[in-house]
Amino acid sequence: MRKILYIILLCLASYAVTYFYGLKTTTDGTPYEKQLVERIKEIDLGAEDGIDINKATKRDFMKVYGIGESIAEKIIEYREELGGFRGIEDLLGAEGIGEKRLDKLREIFKIEKEETQNGNN
Repeated sequence: MRKILYIILLCLASYAVTYFYGLKTTTDGTPYEKQLVERIKEIDLGAEDGIDINKATKRDFMKVYGIGESIAEKIIEYREELGGFRGIEDLLGAEGIGEKRLDKLREIFKIEKEETQNGNN
């Protein structure tokens, strides 16, 4: 009987250690902390050039801390409704983007101006 009790306690203890010390995994099986670090690295690399919000994919938006799948989809839906963003402030019309979040995103997002085919502005 004691052996069974010890085994159960050992299982519970190992589960607690796994849960509390970051061995959790995401839905794709990647350890949560590893995926978080990779996303932060991607943000750091992408922040220099900026992410063009008129060309960004859902995955590009999701690289940004604070933007998950749902908000990324809403940004893309709103972009399609508008036919493209004219300014960063247009993001305020996308559900889930408020003034505070927009202030944080201004450093990461950009809008590239398209050149005309003949080179004239």
